[in-house]
Amino acid sequence: MPLWGTRDSFSVSGTVTVTNTVNTTTVTGTSTFFAANTDIGDAIVIAGKRRKITAIASNTSLTIGDAWDGANQSGVTATGQDIPKY
Repeated sequence: MPLWGTRDSFSVSGTVTVTNTVNTTTVTGTSTFFAANTDIGDAIVIAGKRRKITAIASNTSLTIGDAWDGANQSGVTATGQDIPKY
């Protein structure tokens, strides 16, 4: 049973790319639907690292709150997580 909203975690369609460069907070998607399937305040989990979504520019681009400090990831799947928004 979900603790927050109607789901605890959810699949993010398509694949994502994120790079470890100075202060990178942009996640780029391929065949993703960020605007339709995620909300500002949700979390995205990429390669085991969880980041809060702070902005959604389009179905293929979103911004995370903390700069990506993991290894470069390209064409990997991601998972979304509902988190408390208040």
